[in-house]
Amino acid sequence: MPEWPAPPVFARQAGNLKMPAAFATISGVSKVTAYKNTDRHCFCQIKFDSRERILVSVAGVPAHGIRVIELLFGFIPYKTIWEYNARAEEQEAAYRELIDLFTGQTGEKAGHPLDAIILRLLTCRSCFEAADMLQCAEHEASSSRQQPAGL
Repeated sequence: MPEWPAPPVFARQAGNLKMPAAFATISGVSKVTAYKNTDRHCFCQIKFDSRERILVSVAGVPAHGIRVIELLFGFIPYKTIWEYNARAEEQEAAYRELIDLFTGQTGEKAGHPLDAIILRLLTCRSCFEAADMLQCAEHEASSSRQQPAGL
């Protein structure tokens, strides 16, 4: 019987797009099962090792923001577990705000908000843990904005 190679970290790719290579180096069982980042569509699906799945959607027009939705049976949108709307109105400033929300002080590099949130979510094991991590990231970002410079 032939020996088959190990399956890739990502089970499926949307269209002809390739996912960033940085995602392949993240350890853990959570994985990206769908990824699309074009001018018209920007989303991904993540399957946690708890077997729960989420859909991460990045909106660009009219308001820039990110929504994370828990999926029922892996494909039916069930409930929004977290949502964030950028304060900046220009696309470049809004994307920078969203990227900084997830990379924070870690120094990780991400060129797009979708890539930045994936890097953070792949370390989670369940929807509950993901929602908690996203709320903590939002709280850290808001407290660092309110803190006066030099303190």
